[in-house]
Amino acid sequence: GETKHVLHKVDLVDDVNWDYHYSIVGGDGLPDTVEKISFEAKLSTGPDGGSIAKLSVKYFTKGDVTPSEEELKSGKAKGDGL
Repeated sequence: GETKHVLHKVDLVDDVNWDYHYSIVGGDGLPDTVEKISFEAKLSTGPDGGSIAKLSVKYFTKGDVTPSEEELKSGKAKGDGL
Protein backbone atom coordinates (compact mmCIF):
# COMPACT_ATOMS: atom_id res chain seq x y z
CA GLY A 1 0.00 0.00 0.00
CA GLU A 2 0.83 3.65 0.14
CA THR A 3 3.58 4.79 2.51
CA LYS A 4 2.24 7.56 4.74
CA HIS A 5 5.22 8.15 7.00
CA VAL A 6 8.75 6.93 7.65
CA LEU A 7 11.20 7.71 10.42
CA HIS A 8 14.66 8.69 9.14
CA LYS A 9 17.91 8.83 11.07
CA VAL A 10 20.80 10.85 9.64
CA ASP A 11 23.99 8.80 10.08
CA LEU A 12 26.56 11.03 8.37
CA VAL A 13 26.81 14.42 6.67
CA ASP A 14 30.24 15.09 5.18
CA ASP A 15 30.28 18.45 3.38
CA VAL A 16 33.93 18.10 2.38
CA ASN A 17 33.59 14.72 0.61
CA TRP A 18 29.92 15.16 -0.39
CA ASP A 19 28.73 12.07 1.50
CA TYR A 20 25.30 11.72 3.05
CA HIS A 21 24.21 8.56 4.88
CA TYR A 22 20.79 8.02 6.40
CA SER A 23 18.57 5.14 7.50
CA ILE A 24 14.87 4.40 7.52
CA VAL A 25 14.34 3.09 11.05
CA GLY A 26 10.56 3.11 11.45
CA GLY A 27 7.16 4.00 10.07
CA ASP A 28 4.77 2.21 7.79
CA GLY A 29 7.31 2.19 4.95
CA LEU A 30 9.47 -0.38 6.75
CA PRO A 31 8.54 -4.07 6.28
CA ASP A 32 8.01 -6.14 9.44
CA THR A 33 11.01 -8.34 8.58
CA VAL A 34 13.43 -5.40 8.28
CA GLU A 35 15.13 -3.65 11.22
CA LYS A 36 16.34 -0.73 9.09
CA ILE A 37 17.31 0.24 5.55
CA SER A 38 20.50 2.30 5.25
CA PHE A 39 21.31 4.54 2.30
CA GLU A 40 24.75 5.91 1.45
CA ALA A 41 24.84 8.71 -1.12
CA LYS A 42 28.10 10.00 -2.60
CA LEU A 43 28.37 12.91 -5.02
CA SER A 44 31.43 13.63 -7.12
CA THR A 45 32.36 16.05 -9.88
CA GLY A 46 31.47 14.82 -13.36
CA PRO A 47 33.72 15.09 -16.41
CA ASP A 48 31.82 17.97 -18.06
CA GLY A 49 31.04 20.14 -15.04
CA GLY A 50 28.06 18.10 -13.89
CA SER A 51 27.92 15.69 -11.02
CA ILE A 52 27.86 11.93 -10.53
CA ALA A 53 25.71 10.42 -7.79
CA LYS A 54 26.23 6.94 -6.37
CA LEU A 55 23.72 5.40 -3.99
CA SER A 56 24.07 2.14 -2.11
CA VAL A 57 21.33 0.51 -0.08
CA LYS A 58 21.87 -1.94 2.78
CA TYR A 59 19.09 -3.97 4.38
CA PHE A 60 19.36 -5.00 8.03
CA THR A 61 16.84 -7.78 8.61
CA LYS A 62 15.44 -9.23 11.80
CA GLY A 63 17.02 -12.68 12.11
CA ASP A 64 17.93 -14.67 8.99
CA VAL A 65 15.10 -13.31 6.84
CA THR A 66 15.90 -12.43 3.21
CA PRO A 67 14.03 -9.38 1.81
CA SER A 68 11.65 -10.15 -1.04
CA GLU A 69 12.19 -8.68 -4.51
CA GLU A 70 9.23 -6.36 -3.88
CA GLU A 71 10.82 -5.05 -0.65
CA LEU A 72 14.12 -4.45 -2.46
CA LYS A 73 12.40 -2.49 -5.23
CA SER A 74 10.44 -0.47 -2.68
CA GLY A 75 13.63 0.43 -0.78
CA LYS A 76 15.38 1.45 -4.00
CA ALA A 77 12.44 3.70 -4.93
CA LYS A 78 12.62 5.41 -1.53
CA GLY A 79 16.36 5.98 -2.02
CA ASP A 80 15.85 7.32 -5.54
CA GLY A 81 13.62 9.98 -3.97
CA LEU A 82 16.74 11.46 -2.37
